[in-house]
Amino acid sequence: MGTRILLPLGFLAALWQAELFAAASRGRLLERLGTRPTLEQWRNGIAAALDDPPLQIGYWDIASASFRDADGAEVVSPPAGSGRRSVPADRDGGPWRR
Repeated sequence: MGTRILLPLGFLAALWQAELFAAASRGRLLERLGTRPTLEQWRNGIAAALDDPPLQIGYWDIASASFRDADGAEVVSPPAGSGRRSVPADRDGGPWRR
């Protein structure tokens, strides 16, 4: 009987803790991004908020029609099976431009 009561309460506590973590991360990210960061600071802020240090961000380069990192190097999608993935951000059906 005790398990039937404690299990749902534990689940609700975990959901509440996850929401608190997400809110704190979102707040820190917005605080950092509100200071007009450089491209490298932008990447570092998002990587810290997502707890993903190797995060790469590619910025759309119209001239080469490819994604480039803050240093100008081309960003390619990670190979299959690498445990990493590419998540495109688009607007109006095309690459999102800043």
